[in-house]
Amino acid sequence: MNIKYLATTLAITGSLLLAGCSDSGDGANGNRVSGTVTSVTDNGNTVTVANVAFDATNADIDTDGGNIAEGMHVYVDGDVDGDTGVAHKITYDSEIEGVVMAHDSVAGTMTVMGQQVSYNVDTIVYDDDSKMDNFDPATIVPGNVVEVSGNLVNGVVEATRIEYEGATLGAEEDIEIKGYISNYNSADDSFSIGGCSVTVDVNTDFEDNVILADNALVEVKSSEELLTIDLNTQPQTCAMVAVEVEGEDDEDDYDDIDDDHGDDYVS
Repeated sequence: MNIKYLATTLAITGSLLLAGCSDSGDGANGNRVSGTVTSVTDNGNTVTVANVAFDATNADIDTDGGNIAEGMHVYVDGDVDGDTGVAHKITYDSEIEGVVMAHDSVAGTMTVMGQQVSYNVDTIVYDDDSKMDNFDPATIVPGNVVEVSGNLVNGVVEATRIEYEGATLGAEEDIEIKGYISNYNSADDSFSIGGCSVTVDVNTDFEDNVILADNALVEVKSSEELLTIDLNTQPQTCAMVAVEVEGEDDEDDYDDIDDDHGDDYVS
């Protein structure tokens, strides 16, 4: 079971990037839209992102399992014409999957796998365990398992969707964090992401020509048996052995578009 922790703010950031035309379903016009899913209608066949309503009838959906849902931060490759488009591929990848280490429901903050997360009253919180919408985030406690979708801003994940996955982490369950490397040690390639330390070994896969260095943006995947979390110490500790380290594109490289597609809209 993949662990899912997600939440939504109504402030939608969208972006478009010119991409090469190909026959692999990555968008005939080369348009890429990045943003939060604000609606899914027509039995999942229409997905709205950054105020563009995409026909997703024949789209390749890449979510690591599951369906596209409101609040997910996604990338849509396809053809765009004004406020409508045809999606060829929709890609979703959570910011964090793992264990809640601390939670202040009054402040709307969480620590998940050593990563700081904020949410607010507009956040979509979903109970994936019982398939229930409008789940009360105040019921989430340290030790629970969540997945977070949102935007990484100054080291904090501004959540757009939270999915509660269960009371505890199951045996061999997947975990994932994304962020900027700090405390990099070239002697053993160890580093930190937020408050979680990461080590690698001979079994670690390095994807997308990732270069380990301070301030590099990476995604680290691991699993339950390779994770050590102590919720009882002060400060709490989080450490993992990486199964995979993947280089990530900095989303700031994309051209932002405003809600009505403004001057930065690329077509």
